[in-house]
Amino acid sequence: EKNKKEIELKDVDHELLDLIYPSGKKITDANAESVLKLADRFQIKVIIDQAEQFFIHSSELDVPCKLKLSDQYRLANLQNHCVGTFKTLKDIHHFSKSPCYKELSVSAKAMLMDKWAKFK
Repeated sequence: EKNKKEIELKDVDHELLDLIYPSGKKITDANAESVLKLADRFQIKVIIDQAEQFFIHSSELDVPCKLKLSDQYRLANLQNHCVGTFKTLKDIHHFSKSPCYKELSVSAKAMLMDKWAKFK
């Protein structure tokens, strides 16, 4: 790749490129997960940060899925935001029945159990 004039980026859609190049495009619920996946793949911190802020402040995605994304992409602010929404043991119990719970890492599940223990 070093000696090539052009490098083909496979699996990159226009959504990510539109966000990198100042075009006025915004992260939306329709493109957020794919943009985050690509930004993580190419380590584009500014886009990862924008996606994290979108999930915290604007997304209609439910909390269990946001928590799964925070775990998958190591988004500490989003994870803290999601955990902060659990106000009762019932909230955590309800979340543990979610399909997204099964996809969490062991460390994320341990963090939830720690939160659960604080309610007792």
